[in-house]
Amino acid sequence: MVRYFMDKKKVIVYLLLIFLLALSVRIVKVWTKPIICRDSTLYISIANIWANFEASGGYKAHVSRDTFSTIPPVYIFCLSLGRKYSKVNPEMMGNIIGIVLGGLLVVAVFCIAQSLFSSYELALVAAFLAAIHPYLIRMSSLILRGAVYLPFLAFALAFAVSAIKNRSYLKWGIYSLFLAIASMTRFEGIFCLLVFFFWFFYELIFSELKICARIRYVVISFLIVMSIFFGNTYIVRWSLRNTESTWGNTDFFSLKYTGKF
Repeated sequence: MVRYFMDKKKVIVYLLLIFLLALSVRIVKVWTKPIICRDSTLYISIANIWANFEASGGYKAHVSRDTFSTIPPVYIFCLSLGRKYSKVNPEMMGNIIGIVLGGLLVVAVFCIAQSLFSSYELALVAAFLAAIHPYLIRMSSLILRGAVYLPFLAFALAFAVSAIKNRSYLKWGIYSLFLAIASMTRFEGIFCLLVFFFWFFYELIFSELKICARIRYVVISFLIVMSIFFGNTYIVRWSLRNTESTWGNTDFFSLKYTGKF
């Protein structure tokens, strides 16, 4: 028992060190090679408008309707919060968000690997690779929606794997919440509901539970996931009802914006 406790303490220490490593390399990347692309300037411009909504005349100011009306709102909203409440400009806010969430991404990768392989050693290796992976470092250092999308998607998948393994209603609820946030950052987030649907039918057909318990479990899980996912996205769409935004992650028309899955 003591050995297990000590091993677990070491795992936490190693994971903390990997997390600090992930933060460090992302800070160095942002500090030494800042990259502002065309989409970044668009998001920064809209965030400045959102931060001064009343004074600027709303969403119409300086940005054409076709340009921004279908953009998922979460990332730009986060950029605008810094300007509105703490006087942090959107560019700096984007860098902070990317660095912090990029560091937390390694925790999500650790949780996924640990749930899949039941091995702390393999999970730590996976987390380390996520910390130093060039693509993930670059994505965290860009002022783009992927800096928020990838970490939230990873945490959603981590809770999905854990929910499948432990048959947990709570973890299915957290999965759907994180996935809702991810889908309000990039359109393709909604496609990750397929993870739940694949599990739903597999559990319904091949579960070792008795038929009544099996049906009750999958039906309750379905109601939890659907109500949390679509409830949160509906609330956001409803809050944007008086603006120029036509965003909707449940619109089939939005499929053309998904790009590569």
